[in-house]
Amino acid sequence: KSNNKNNKNNKKSSSQKEKDDKKNDNEMNQPARQSLNVQRKVEDKRERNQHSVKDYHNPEGQYLNYERSLQSLPASLPQQERQGAHVLAQELKRRMQKADNKQAKKRERDFLNNHLADVSYVNQRNKRFNEKINRTYDKHTAEIKQNLERGTAL
Repeated sequence: KSNNKNNKNNKKSSSQKEKDDKKNDNEMNQPARQSLNVQRKVEDKRERNQHSVKDYHNPEGQYLNYERSLQSLPASLPQQERQGAHVLAQELKRRMQKADNKQAKKRERDFLNNHLADVSYVNQRNKRFNEKINRTYDKHTAEIKQNLERGTAL
């Protein structure tokens, strides 16, 4: 029985030796450039496999996850995205023009209203406050205002 085991081990080892000899022969007969290319490919593969797709905590893993996600997208999606983006851009442009027209009308209206009146305010809130105060106290302050305008105030 022990002879059979030794024979099997010898057979395995002899076949392994033959494979190793062939590999060594190939490596010995390989030009330097080819050997360097093979070594570079092995190193590149090792570096690529350093980060898994599920490794979200570093840029390489995030990029691999992004690449995997891109592969799962249908091929016709970019054309649909471009059309959607075009429609979205047109809608945005239309809304911006509408807002600009609204602002221009408001500026024109404010200019016409304020161009002729005395400006006694710094902003719209102050303008409203002044209007409320004027409704209440204008009767009492009319004489003082006239004196100030004429320059005969006490």
